[in-house]
Amino acid sequence: MQQRDKALQAIKELIKQKQDDILQIESEISGVRNETKREQETSEDLSNKLQKMKSDEEFLKERQQEIENERKRLQEQFMMLKNSIQ
Repeated sequence: MQQRDKALQAIKELIKQKQDDILQIESEISGVRNETKREQETSEDLSNKLQKMKSDEEFLKERQQEIENERKRLQEQFMMLKNSIQ
């Protein structure tokens, strides 16, 4: 009877230890999930910023070309006016 009580007590202690291990692992999993979520949000934020910067870059390149074309047109007009005065 005493051996059975000792065996039962050992099994109960082992169950308690395994339950504690499970709680610790669940806590670690929860922490990893939270960290993964934060990293995913950071990644999405950076991707959005990159896309905006690419859009801004494209707009600025187009605008730069427009300004260059306008400069050339004005330069030609200036030369034409200058030649007509002479």
